[in-house]
Amino acid sequence: AIACVKLCKASTYINWEDNSVIFLLVQSMVVDLKNLLFNPSKPFSRGSQPADVDLMIDCLVSCFRISPHNNQHF
Repeated sequence: AIACVKLCKASTYINWEDNSVIFLLVQSMVVDLKNLLFNPSKPFSRGSQPADVDLMIDCLVSCFRISPHNNQHF
């Protein structure tokens, strides 16, 4: 999950018009990543670490930056 969130975050710094492979990777995994991190019936946790909350925040912000006009992120 950590690597996927970092990949999503990295994709926000690349121009969409470059047709980079990173966008294909992010698009193929972003739905699964959001389901893993934000599933209310099975909350994501690696223990009681504040890093888990930071990971969720990075994912949420990255998803918004990737498609800011999509109001159905979650």
